[in-house]
Amino acid sequence: MAKLQNDSPRRQQILLKAAELFRTHGYANTGMRLIAEHLGVEAASLYNHIPGKSFLLKEICAQMGQAFEMQMQEVLATPTTGLQKTEALLRFHIQIMLTRFDEWYISNWQWQHLVDDYKQEFLQIRRGYEKNFTGIIEAGMSDGSMAPIHPQVAVLTLLSAIRGLEFWQRNPHGLDAGTMEEEMIKMLLKALTP
Repeated sequence: MAKLQNDSPRRQQILLKAAELFRTHGYANTGMRLIAEHLGVEAASLYNHIPGKSFLLKEICAQMGQAFEMQMQEVLATPTTGLQKTEALLRFHIQIMLTRFDEWYISNWQWQHLVDDYKQEFLQIRRGYEKNFTGIIEAGMSDGSMAPIHPQVAVLTLLSAIRGLEFWQRNPHGLDAGTMEEEMIKMLLKALTP
């Protein structure tokens, strides 16, 4: 998925507002008029910046996919143990959930609305990421930094646990983000260590 050629601040503002509205109203129930209304502009003026609603979804998913791919490549290139690599990825996931929740939500729950070619490309990115994560878990067991566990079960469990931040986003109950991150990391890594 290619990056925006004209990634202007205004276009980024439109993408962020679209992500927020796609999350709160659902992709199918969010039209260009609603996005324009929330930005305080006429719907027709949005087309000066973007070709349409499906483009917005594609770009949100592309930006998230790119962020995850870049992080994975950085982690893979770091000469650390499997457990340390896993911690780096978990912290990245948590930070995405805390700082880019709307965009994460769209790429995690609304990607089904992508047009076929882009949907296949996005799914390929996700599968590649999960395959690399599984490889990191396997490497952690090989280097002795992680307890023996089925790697796919470990990845599924870790990612599912972090998705739980979706509930915290709705109602944090006074628990600050820093405490949330540290406590989650402590619990998840404890379950992985020998």
